[in-house]
Amino acid sequence: LGHAVLCAKHLLNDEPFAVLLPDVLLLDQESRDKNYSFSSMVGAWNHTGIGQIMVERVSSDAIENYGVADLGTQESEAFKSVPLKGLVEKPSPKDATSNLAVLGRYILPYTVLGLLETTVAGIGDEIQLTDALDELLKLDGLNAFETDAGVFDCGNKRGFLSANLAVGMRDPEMKLSIKALIQKNAW
Repeated sequence: LGHAVLCAKHLLNDEPFAVLLPDVLLLDQESRDKNYSFSSMVGAWNHTGIGQIMVERVSSDAIENYGVADLGTQESEAFKSVPLKGLVEKPSPKDATSNLAVLGRYILPYTVLGLLETTVAGIGDEIQLTDALDELLKLDGLNAFETDAGVFDCGNKRGFLSANLAVGMRDPEMKLSIKALIQKNAW
């Protein structure tokens, strides 16, 4: 991910930028604007000028699949920007510093690109964004921004199917079609 972000440097003019991983679908509650979580995180950036990493609460048995936000003794709540103490990559449940998983939405200052240029290849012999974020945390700070949106990992079959069903169930016509399909086939 670090190398991919670095490839976009020539498109930026010393400006902050967002990274949105396409294999993660965020679905805010229907009562809110469809981009509520992301626009709220942009608001947190505008208010603080500090890089933001969106996080979600996950169960302890799934925590080892994610990068995890370490908030120290601070508490997080939805749509609040909270200073990070660190990031822990895929900890075991007993070693997890929280149940706040990084979910692939970032707003970062341009300075992180300079950090990426000097980041040595890490896991998988690749430049890791997390390594540059650790350096950014030491220099300028970094905040976690919690969402309560539905989060779907479309990088696997279950998440992809769940995302499609969740979006489909929001459309009245499609909802009827989905229900009819399930009733007809009664797997």
